[in-house]
Amino acid sequence: MLERIFEEKSVLGVSVAILVVVFTLLFWLLKRSKSIKKCILLVGASNSGKTRIFCQLLYKKNLFSQISIVSNQGEALIEENGKKKLVSLVDIPGQDKVRRKFFSLHKKTAKGLVFLIDSSTFQKEIKDVAQFLFEILTDDQLAKSKMNLLIACNKQDIDLSKGQAFIKSNLEKEIELLRKISGSALQSTGSSGESKINFESLLKNNKKQFEFSNLKYFNVDFCETSCSQEDEKLFDLKNWLLIN
Repeated sequence: MLERIFEEKSVLGVSVAILVVVFTLLFWLLKRSKSIKKCILLVGASNSGKTRIFCQLLYKKNLFSQISIVSNQGEALIEENGKKKLVSLVDIPGQDKVRRKFFSLHKKTAKGLVFLIDSSTFQKEIKDVAQFLFEILTDDQLAKSKMNLLIACNKQDIDLSKGQAFIKSNLEKEIELLRKISGSALQSTGSSGESKINFESLLKNNKKQFEFSNLKYFNVDFCETSCSQEDEKLFDLKNWLLIN
C-alpha cells in the first residue's frame, strides 16, 4: 500500500516538473516572439505624407489624411512585378511631442525604416529633417541592429519639388555639420532621453566628409515617391518593401 502511494507521488512529482518546464518554455517563446524584429516603421516630420502612403499601401486608396497623434498599424499586401509579400507597417506620428514616444515603443520590433521627406518644402525644413535623421542614426539600439533605411523623397508630383540627388547631397552636408557639433563624446544622452552613440564610431572612415555610404551599420537607399491620383509613384518603395 505504502509502495503504491510513493509511486503515485513520484509520478505526480514528475508530471508537475514537466508542466513547469513546458510553461517556462512557452513563456520564453512568447516573450521572444514579441521581440522578433518584424515591422517596417514609416517615420518623418509632420506633413511628409506618411499616413497617406500608409493608407495607399494598406487599402489601395488615395486618402487625404490629417496630422496623426497616435501610431497606425496594419498588414499591407505588397504586389509588384509578379511578386507578393505581406508586410507589417507602423506609421509613426511626425509631431515632435509624440513621435519620440511612439518611435521608442515600436523601434524594438523594427526590421527596417522608411524615412519620408516632403520634397516640396525640403529646403525650408532641412535643418529639422537632418536633426531627426541624425537622432535615428545615433540611436544606440538601432545602430546595433544593422538597420535597413530607405529615405523616400515624397510629394514628387508637386511643382519644384527637389529630386533625390539634391536631397541626398544636402542632407550629407547638414549631417556633417551636426557631426561636428556633436563633438567627440563617447556616450551621451539625447534630448529625447534615448541612449545615443558617438557618431564617429558609426563610420567606416571618420577622416572623410560624411556620406551615407560611409555608415557601418545602416544600409541606406534613396527613392522618389508620390501617391497623388494623377501621378502615383510607389514602384521603388514597393520593391524595397518586397526585399526587406
